[in-house]
Amino acid sequence: YTVYLWRQGRHNIRKLAALAFFMSATYYLYIYNHDFVVGFAVWSGFHCLQYYGIVWAFNRSRVERGGEVTRFVRFLFRPKVGLAILYSSLIFAYGGLDYLKNFLDGGTVRTLLGSFIGASTILHYYFDGFIWKVREKDTREPLNINISVGEPGLVKSSTQTLRTWARRLLPSYKKGLYQAGYVMAFLVLVGSLETQRPNDDLTMHRALATVAAGAEEAHLRLGESLSVRGQTSEALGAYRQAVELNPEYAKAHVMLGVTLASLGRIDEAVEAYRQALEFQPGNAVGHFNLAAVLEGQGHAEEALHHYQQAAQGADARAEQLAREAILRLQTQR
Repeated sequence: YTVYLWRQGRHNIRKLAALAFFMSATYYLYIYNHDFVVGFAVWSGFHCLQYYGIVWAFNRSRVERGGEVTRFVRFLFRPKVGLAILYSSLIFAYGGLDYLKNFLDGGTVRTLLGSFIGASTILHYYFDGFIWKVREKDTREPLNINISVGEPGLVKSSTQTLRTWARRLLPSYKKGLYQAGYVMAFLVLVGSLETQRPNDDLTMHRALATVAAGAEEAHLRLGESLSVRGQTSEALGAYRQAVELNPEYAKAHVMLGVTLASLGRIDEAVEAYRQALEFQPGNAVGHFNLAAVLEGQGHAEEALHHYQQAAQGADARAEQLAREAILRLQTQR
């Protein structure tokens, strides 16, 4: 279709530049870098920028034309900078819901919030198939689309011919067939994406740490995947990278200490644990690991202090082990 418009002299340099950038980014992320997760994230971001722009232009045109819209739509989509900022804020607020669940302790609330996000995302793709029908006048007019006979795919396409035959053959099942078709298309898309996902988390975390080289969380996840597989030396490098990117990242200091201790570098492990507790004094795992190392070095009193701190922390496993250690040390006195 782009080639057709170019031949008709109806080309748009900005759209072609955006298309070229998108195709280049897709090639780099999906093919060259073999990172499906980051590639899909970039693709989704590119799609969303265009989509939200179309929604804004569509509804603003409806408001300006005096179309039948709800009061909220008539208020939000007026041509004012403040309302455009409000519109953008609502988009970011909805996107932030997924991060909100990380700060909620209630399992039921987290589950409901996650279900809301998942369901609304799926419904977005489902209803789009019914909303954006360019062949309908009510959709074309707000988007300023003028369809003329002869443009490819807009008036008498093979798809429309098939739909005409389907209406003739199965008139009573038309709506159900359309809906089933949209659902099947979505399932096929999800299935095909799932088959392309890396077979293990290590591959994914390596790719993520390469693409998001400035994100300490990516290096921490890579280190954890490497540690599980016994690749201690490489894991040590990943944890050090995370600490360099964010010196106050307590969890990275703790994991660095665990790795150093497993390599027998006890003094360095103690220093890593102390660094973690300096930035996060309530880190129960850090207190417990430091106490265990100090106990092994014969510093029972200091170890007892850190066991007591661990027992008061928020980590259930560390609390249980710390209470057992406290009882053992008190018995040995």
